[in-house]
Amino acid sequence: MKVAILVPAYNNARTLPNLIGSIQNIAKKMFPEDNFYISVADDGSTDETNAALDICLKAVNSSKSNVRLNADSWSVNEGVGAITKKGLEIIAGSDKKIDFLIKIDGDGQHDPALLPAILVKLRGNADLVIASRFHRSSGQINTPLDRALLNRVFAGLIKEITGWEISDSRSRFMGMKWRHAKNMAPYLITRRYGIPMEIILRLWKMKPEARVEEVPHPALYGGQSLTEEHRRRYRDGGETIEQKSARVAEAYAAVLRVLEDMKVNAKQFMKPS
Repeated sequence: MKVAILVPAYNNARTLPNLIGSIQNIAKKMFPEDNFYISVADDGSTDETNAALDICLKAVNSSKSNVRLNADSWSVNEGVGAITKKGLEIIAGSDKKIDFLIKIDGDGQHDPALLPAILVKLRGNADLVIASRFHRSSGQINTPLDRALLNRVFAGLIKEITGWEISDSRSRFMGMKWRHAKNMAPYLITRRYGIPMEIILRLWKMKPEARVEEVPHPALYGGQSLTEEHRRRYRDGGETIEQKSARVAEAYAAVLRVLEDMKVNAKQFMKPS
């Protein structure tokens, strides 16, 4: 099997080396017969991300392992949605015959130890596997009230539209069969944080009977795995009510924009009263 791992990155010089090293160790120890292709898409970082990637490129690609690393950088920060689309298009343009695609952020919020669990489900019947921070078995580490409410609202909205029981509609750690990722990549339009919801909605539009599964993942809103910027953002008083409310508006706009782009009619998901 061939597995592509897309890592959207922005100012992740401190966290990327550990993430890439962890993926390499997991692939080597648990999946020695498979080939892993890590593709980092750097969204205009202004820190030492490029220097860190240069070191990682030399270390990974000179090793005798089943992992290869590629990195592409852009000079302007466009948003995690936009860089996800670019990353998928780069993988699609390669000559590698990919079976599965896993997307994991480079900022330390996601635990690569879950890769085997995601791959087991993808090798089975799952079309999409979400690492859910709000699964009933997920640990919560300093989860802010507004994030819990935000997820509850949009998980419910996604269920109303798709019929799928998803506990975390905004997780950016997910895996899917490559053919789905490749087919939806040209149509992705979300530029920022609504990209996970767009991926779910695009899959629903392409394959309403798709099998969506989840694995529990700790909701990491604190701790040393995060950058100081992230920890500061999640501490009490780190954001104003206006900033938190703006996130809701942005999420709603992202969903509405995608539904309109897909020509979805309200009657397609409205239940009779």
